[in-house]
Amino acid sequence: MAKEEKKKDDEKEAEAKDTGKEAKLTDLPGIGPAVASKLESAGIYDLMGLAVMSPSELADMAGVGEAVARKAIQAARKMMDLGFVDGIEFAKKREDIKTITTGSKNLNNLLGGRGVETKAITEAYGAYGSGKCVSKDTQICYFNDARMHVETIEKTYEKYAKTNNEQSFEGGLTVPISTVKVLAWHDGSLKITNASHLYREKANSLFLIKTKRGRILKTTGIHQILSFDDGVNWKRSGLLKKGETICCRGDC
Repeated sequence: MAKEEKKKDDEKEAEAKDTGKEAKLTDLPGIGPAVASKLESAGIYDLMGLAVMSPSELADMAGVGEAVARKAIQAARKMMDLGFVDGIEFAKKREDIKTITTGSKNLNNLLGGRGVETKAITEAYGAYGSGKCVSKDTQICYFNDARMHVETIEKTYEKYAKTNNEQSFEGGLTVPISTVKVLAWHDGSLKITNASHLYREKANSLFLIKTKRGRILKTTGIHQILSFDDGVNWKRSGLLKKGETICCRGDC
């Protein structure tokens, strides 16, 4: 009896492939009209929605056993040719991975010691607060050795540009610095950390943020502001809403 059911399920899957028509939930083994109706009520209308589910999730939602759920998910993935593979097959593919050096020893070390992997996309990004985008007249505070300075960011940039080599970088200009430290929110607390560069570029538009205490910030839309509305987290100024609690110099 079990063999006959398996044969029917296999024929059902093969038939759905051969017709060339868009497969429906009921074309999957173990998914009848009643189960399909439950899935549709839960917002699962097509094979893609089912293919990305876990067996336990599907079993709970459809009221079927995990074995049936796993078989239906595997059939959906196979019919859609999504490229899902098991761990053993993936490990075999990894054996053919090569690496390409970046030309920088330090960057290679950050990437595991050998460089960028082939057959993959390597993304480089900075943590929230790793770069700031404020207007040139914005006052900032920083530490140089043991002394704290409060001045406009334009003055700070020009001061270090005179002694350090100004370089072109991504449509703007940057100045490397080694003695400047700033107060930053890191790993859930405020810490004094080393700054590596000052950067400037021309912005097409700025956001004006005014606090209840009268402080006005002029920033680009991607400038990160420390927000307290949903815990403590960094939020782009372009996504802030009226009434949110934020931190800026003199207000927090």
